[in-house]
Amino acid sequence: MSKITLGTRVMFTSAVVRQAGHSARTANMRGDVLSIAGKVATVDCGDTFTSEDGRTVRSIPLANLAPARLPVAD
Repeated sequence: MSKITLGTRVMFTSAVVRQAGHSARTANMRGDVLSIAGKVATVDCGDTFTSEDGRTVRSIPLANLAPARLPVAD
């Protein structure tokens, strides 16, 4: 497991995506870690995972996050 620190680009783990029924919205979430407090990270998800009221910064348990993979080059 890779360590998540401030500034790490993250995505949801495959387990979270599976539990969400493989929804594209969950699978495509990417964000940058702004802060870490205990077992929770504050993540700026930009326009990839906004809340119902339009917020882009979300608090997400670290156990639900993984470092984002870079796209595979052709």
